Amino acid sequence: MMWARQRWKACCWQLGRCPLSMASIYDAVSRDAVRIVEKIENSSGRPLNFERPYIQDTTQEESMSCSVPPIERSAGKPAHDSSDSDASDDAPHCLEKNDGGGGGACKSDFLARLGPQRLYELAGDGFQMYLDARSERDQLTFHDFVCAAHHVMRDRGINQSAWIEAMEIMSEDEAMICVLVIDAKCSDPAFRIASPGGYMRAMVRASQAGKLNLVGSLMGLSERRRHRTHQ
Repeated sequence: MMWARQRWKACCWQLGRCPLSMASIYDAVSRDAVRIVEKIENSSGRPLNFERPYIQDTTQEESMSCSVPPIERSAGKPAHDSSDSDASDDAPHCLEKNDGGGGGACKSDFLARLGPQRLYELAGDGFQMYLDARSERDQLTFHDFVCAAHHVMRDRGINQSAWIEAMEIMSEDEAMICVLVIDAKCSDPAFRIASPGGYMRAMVRASQAGKLNLVGSLMGLSERRRHRTHQ
């Protein structure tokens, strides 16, 4: 089913390049393709379109500390990405100090087990808003999350070039999770991310070096939300 996966990704890529009517057609076709794959997966008992690990296995368990300087920005204005934003002082120098655990390889079946509804609960308010506009919570697919990620990138001032750069290193779903994590942290007053675009590029570099722990990031979001719930 790799051809279906590749076709789906090609359709998603075209969404931002066509007129609104054509984009709607591509979107609908992509959603139908996802639902067909999900039905086949449910009947076969194993995922068909998640053949590659999200994060490659590595012998290094080296954790990375996060040093994002607490730089204030004007209220209501996104910290826009720029060609040199990831080289500036307000970009994260490194990422995720294990963020709540879950070291080791982040396998794609983790995301499949997590499911769209649980992933929705971990998303920030902006991400959830775009998901709500697309479908009911119990009808969401990972394609909806990818589309929502593109809207969130625009709102957060993350250039499309950062997504293109990410797609050269990681899978589409990995890139989507990176955007979800960034948006959730930007929505959390405990974090100060002055340049979401620089942060995104730093995550891509960490992935290229085999040091990006997306499972740990998602677990960290879960722990923080659970902590706030019990406060």
